[in-house]
Amino acid sequence: MRRNFEQKLDYSQIKDIDFRVSFINTEEFNGYVHLASIHKVSEAIFRSVDDKKIKIMDNGYKWLQITPLNANYNLITILDDKAEILQWEFHIIDNNEVEGKTSLMFEDLILSLLVFPDGLKKVLGEEEIKKALYDNDINLCQYDKAYREIKILEQIVSIDKLITLSRGMLKRILGDCNCKKQLSCEA
Repeated sequence: MRRNFEQKLDYSQIKDIDFRVSFINTEEFNGYVHLASIHKVSEAIFRSVDDKKIKIMDNGYKWLQITPLNANYNLITILDDKAEILQWEFHIIDNNEVEGKTSLMFEDLILSLLVFPDGLKKVLGEEEIKKALYDNDINLCQYDKAYREIKILEQIVSIDKLITLSRGMLKRILGDCNCKKQLSCEA
């Protein structure tokens, strides 16, 4: 289950998108920041969470992925066309490694913690991780690690810190002239 950020955005509805990747190594953060600026989609993409239908992709949306190299998660912030934060999603990963100069690969452990600006938190992927364990796609240690990481994140995540982190990283990558890669693709 090795994946990278670009694979998470493998939606046929995307017609025009730019990617930026930046490596940041400071006292506060060591890792990669990816930004996908989605300029045009053929149709909006929605996600259903409980009784809510949430738009996660449309023209002008941005997906900001923050991947610390010393953590068992990556964080995706979804912003709308007015740069308002719609949600954060912590994807639990087993490990990550750099492939080449711009691609960060990771072992996806299926579970995610979805966090909304109003403070609502929702764990996603619980049925899928049980099936993955049953099918031997992951082992018991990985299963336990995924749930342990979710429990830690549920306790320590604060909306104010997420806003500060996301806004700071977005500003940094948009102002970073030393981006490792900037790609554009039109369909």
